[in-house]
Amino acid sequence: TARDPKRSTRRMEGKIKLTYFEIPGRGEPIRLALWIGKKEFKDVHVQFSEWSKLKPNAPWGTLPFLELANGKSIGQTRSCTRFACKLAGLYPEDPYQAALCDDIFDILEDLQKIVNDTGKGMEKEDKLKARKEVVTSGKAADILKKIEASISENGKDGHAVGDKVTMADIAIFCYGTMLVCGFFDGIPKDLLNSYPKLNAVRKTVGSHPQVIARYEAEKSEKPIWKVFSSVKDL
Repeated sequence: TARDPKRSTRRMEGKIKLTYFEIPGRGEPIRLALWIGKKEFKDVHVQFSEWSKLKPNAPWGTLPFLELANGKSIGQTRSCTRFACKLAGLYPEDPYQAALCDDIFDILEDLQKIVNDTGKGMEKEDKLKARKEVVTSGKAADILKKIEASISENGKDGHAVGDKVTMADIAIFCYGTMLVCGFFDGIPKDLLNSYPKLNAVRKTVGSHPQVIARYEAEKSEKPIWKVFSSVKDL
């Protein structure tokens, strides 16, 4: 008997459980994909103080991770995000378009690592100076310029790849907003005003009805969520 792929997918989805910290970070692209796709899931927030006890049970000893209704799990940020985007119809079927989305997602991970690593071990004043330099004239600035150029070449109407919301748009919204929300010391909050196409993508995602609903439903009172919910007003 031939297997019904749609039935298999439904069984795999079921009630998905996402485990991550009580911040946007690397868990937010997954959350937004599932919200936009209207996929039911349980959003488990882990406190930083709890992580050491939970870590041995995580698939790869890292967060975020997904647990599926069939008992299987996925434990790497990018694989979790792609999985959620595929379920939500946000990952292009065309191989080249999909690769462009992967390009954006991967370079944003590189960008975040550069910013996070900059200033480690320095005194606070030196760290703040180094952070500002790296995003205004250093390696991080070079990446932001290339993302802006990529959107110009491959996107349309406030989208990074093609003319519909994809994983690339969600990644730009999440990583871009995380960059300027105050989480990383020393990063100017108006940094992305120099990148109008990148900001247009952020606004497209922030204005999506399901994204607006997602932030209206957020129970955490951490100020960082207000920054994310306000992107629609750019």
